[in-house]
Amino acid sequence: QLLAAYNALYDPPRAPKKLKGDVTQPMILAVNLDAETESELTREELESWRQQLKGLAIRFREGLSEC
Repeated sequence: QLLAAYNALYDPPRAPKKLKGDVTQPMILAVNLDAETESELTREELESWRQQLKGLAIRFREGLSEC
């Protein structure tokens, strides 16, 4: 057993063997095209996000100038 372990030191490295996945699970999931899509964002919501992002950018710039 000791000699086998010693000889294994000189074997080239090998990638670890991967376990096979569960073959009962489908590889491709079905998509229902008739399902209702998510509603688009409203103009007010987009404007709110834009203002928040603008505020964050200004705070970030002010933080950089303090250094």
